[in-house]
Amino acid sequence: SEIVFCAVCRICGCRALVLGVREGCERIMTIGMAEVTSNGVAHLFAQDMGGQPLNLQVLGIEKLPMTEDREHLGDRWKLLLSDGSASCLAALSSSENHLLSENVLRELCVVQIKEWSVNHSHAKPFCIALRVEVISAPVGKIGNPVPYNASAGAGWQGRQAGGAQQTTNQAA
Repeated sequence: SEIVFCAVCRICGCRALVLGVREGCERIMTIGMAEVTSNGVAHLFAQDMGGQPLNLQVLGIEKLPMTEDREHLGDRWKLLLSDGSASCLAALSSSENHLLSENVLRELCVVQIKEWSVNHSHAKPFCIALRVEVISAPVGKIGNPVPYNASAGAGWQGRQAGGAQQTTNQAA
């Protein structure tokens, strides 16, 4: 494959190929100034980052329909997040809605997920982004992500007898 652009990785100093070419640094894929965590979606569900935040690209933002029992919670949003190779849906915590009303959080921007929770109470585990920081303006789509199967992903033990299982990861 042709080298489109080469940069030095700010994490490990290797020469990382960018624009979606998956060679060079295994930890970070870079596009211009926007970086996403390699295998970040799998790490999101496995919660094995040891308190480190995850950088993911927002591929889509959708407002969830309001239901009578949730009116008091305000607007709810779901995000389609990507690490360049995998994508997943995540609910945005209502405490982060200001990012949307201030027009900071937009499609194709890169965000740093600083705190998240994974809920295993449904047939498919799902993520809630509790603390989010936008770290880049919208850039081109990074990589060619495919939907991640969290139920088959590393680190998920499935629904345990006795009800819901929820874990939270908080970055330092």
